[in-house]
Amino acid sequence: MRLFVASLISGISVGMVYAVVGLVVCIVYRTSRILNLAEGQLFVAGGLGAAVWIGNGHSSLSVVEVIEIILVGGAVGCVAGIALRYLLRPVEKVADDLEVVVASFGALYVLQGISGIIWGVNPQNLPNFPGSGPIRITEGVGIPAQTWYVLGVFLFTYTLTRMLFGKNGVGVRFRASGYQPKVLQLHGIRTHWVVLVSYIITGVVAGVAGALFVPLTTVSYSGGTSLALYGVIAAVAGGLERPAGAVIAGLSLGIAESLGQAYTGGLFGDAVALGALVVVLVIRPSGMLVPKETVALR
Repeated sequence: MRLFVASLISGISVGMVYAVVGLVVCIVYRTSRILNLAEGQLFVAGGLGAAVWIGNGHSSLSVVEVIEIILVGGAVGCVAGIALRYLLRPVEKVADDLEVVVASFGALYVLQGISGIIWGVNPQNLPNFPGSGPIRITEGVGIPAQTWYVLGVFLFTYTLTRMLFGKNGVGVRFRASGYQPKVLQLHGIRTHWVVLVSYIITGVVAGVAGALFVPLTTVSYSGGTSLALYGVIAAVAGGLERPAGAVIAGLSLGIAESLGQAYTGGLFGDAVALGALVVVLVIRPSGMLVPKETVALR
């Protein structure tokens, strides 16, 4: 029982990160109709930037240092998001959607190389943020205090995504940029700027989320590949147009991975998680919560 509870807590923590990656993938898809495989590297860039900024030798962090971490993570993520947009924009002008998706995978490795050059190839870590100690669930098992920070950025990202997907002015522009770009241009709005704004938003969110997640693990310049993979899977399994779907898929992926690692000796955690989502996609190819209007537009 203790192993199950500990694995469940760990799975939920990791699943929230996968869900955030899935949500930022959905935001970019909303404006560009492109499934961007490089979004996971924005998390890594924000985490590395914050960890290197604070440096080693800290046993604990002050409130001021936490604010610095959030600001640095968001700023680095923003710059990385803008760089990612301008890496892909020339390809978008001459290639079809599938080729742009492949190009985004190449952009992932470009950003990885830049991250390695700037922050080095050694893994980085941060001490836990200030706050109360872990909440005890059972003997020897508790919820780490850092999980509450991750929960905060997860809830913020979900709320922001719902707003961007709503029927307000911003939501309508985001949707029109992806589905009806010519109509948007007739209203005097350049789709390039709408797409760029989506990359800036996702870059800031991803950078902050990456910085907040570092104390629970370590971050390396090459860590964006697995995050990108799981985030895209969460977004696709959720339906790409439903934030709740990405959340459910991301949490399910994290829990399945954690339980799989716990009960198979760490050998088949990824296989269990990916296998479960393959079953979901076989049953619901368009995603778990895909809306009817999205199916019609496709």
